[in-house]
Amino acid sequence: MSLKKKIMRNTAANIIIKFWVFGLNLLVFSYVVNNVGAEMFGIWLLVSAVTGYFGLLDLGITPSLVKYVAEYTAKKEEETINRMVNSTFIFFSLIGLIIAVSLFLVKDILWSFFNISPGLHYLYDYIVYITAATTLSSWGARSFQAVYGGLQRYDIQAKVNFLTSTLDAFVAVAVIYGGWGITGFIFAKTVVLGVSQVVNVIVIKRLAPYISIEPRYIDLSSLKKIWRFSSLVFTAQISTIIIFGTDRIVAGAFISAAAVTMYATVRKIHEIINVISNLPASALLPAVAEMDALEEEEKIRRLIFRGGRYRVSVTLSVLVPIFVLTRPILRVWMGDDYTSLDIIAKVYISYWFIMAGWGVVGMVLLGKEKFKPMAILALCNAIMNLVLSLILVRYYGLMGIIVGTVLPYAVVLPIYYVFLLPLSGVGLREYSREVWAKTYPAAGVSFLFCQVFYWLLPFGSGSRFLDLVLGGSVGIATILLYWLIFVFLGMDREERRDIISLLKSLWKRG
Repeated sequence: MSLKKKIMRNTAANIIIKFWVFGLNLLVFSYVVNNVGAEMFGIWLLVSAVTGYFGLLDLGITPSLVKYVAEYTAKKEEETINRMVNSTFIFFSLIGLIIAVSLFLVKDILWSFFNISPGLHYLYDYIVYITAATTLSSWGARSFQAVYGGLQRYDIQAKVNFLTSTLDAFVAVAVIYGGWGITGFIFAKTVVLGVSQVVNVIVIKRLAPYISIEPRYIDLSSLKKIWRFSSLVFTAQISTIIIFGTDRIVAGAFISAAAVTMYATVRKIHEIINVISNLPASALLPAVAEMDALEEEEKIRRLIFRGGRYRVSVTLSVLVPIFVLTRPILRVWMGDDYTSLDIIAKVYISYWFIMAGWGVVGMVLLGKEKFKPMAILALCNAIMNLVLSLILVRYYGLMGIIVGTVLPYAVVLPIYYVFLLPLSGVGLREYSREVWAKTYPAAGVSFLFCQVFYWLLPFGSGSRFLDLVLGGSVGIATILLYWLIFVFLGMDREERRDIISLLKSLWKRG
């Protein structure tokens, strides 16, 4: 299969499974919160935020392993791949053990730090214990999950994720419906996670039978090679965890556990844009690594332009109706009590209007091992976020945390485009001509269309079902309008032909 077809196949698979998983998560989130209460669910989110910090111990190795598996697959060096998978498996297994022990050691310290009702101490202990047990198995499984990307078989990974995520959602709802509460919900998710890890190992063994966990393949030099590259990715991961993990911690420490659920609600709105925006670039790292290994620079340039257009158009087409219709979305999804989060959610997602196009360039810089300046800027962004959030939360509560997240992006992103874009081999002027000029005009038209109908239609005056019908109709019409304009004004003939070919292929498979 050609590299273009691999990228199209893998991107389509990622799009489908991301929409499916995210849709399930939205439904389960609303159902569980409204049945167990904001504070109980907030405790689970707080513990999850703490374990998210332990994710720093990944050290950027997972995406680095994806890159090197793709690179050495192109060079047909199977033994090198085996050494890297084995070495990272042992490393991750040790990290899982360290995290589990650490959770027990810091459990009481964290309890005194959080603003949680004393009567819920039992729930906090239970969540910590079960989270510690989960880390023992989940960390080692990271090595096998990275192999999917390295082999550029995101389509198979998507099938596995479809089955396991559907099972997870079904079991979660069944447990809550059966009266088992938050404790049963968390235990059920843990069991399903274990099943998914076993399935992933079995599938990877069939895809790459040469991969086997054996002591003779454990190689410190292979791990050092990965570490040298992963240190840059690690810096970017630190930034992400500081920005989004810290926000939950700040909300729990300075406001309340219930405020963590409020934050998680607007965070879910943000994640819709985040997930959709990342889809066009989700399969690019192994592809760029392969092209870079084969020294195909012109293909990389074309990938930046085409991938950039798709990422911007996908992001803006969905961002516009969500931004305009945030209030009815919150009402339909979570209920009338959550519509007050409307402005906060709008502020949170607003920076995507300027951030939409960067992901493809960032992935190219990572695949070409030119990621260091971006990693440093991302760390500066995170530090600004932390300082601003700690200052503003005292005066503006949850809104202060959100503003502390958005403002640093507005400062850093122009620097990305002016100074880092040329490192990918593309100039700002040609990028503006090939990407922005072909995507943003459609956003302006669709924004006006959506806003006018939001003013004219009776949103909020009837039932939630009416808002669902009106919002769904206006949202879908807005997205279709954007793509109608973009397809005819932003795409060339070859791109339109490729899209039609992909749709036909998916239809035949369906």
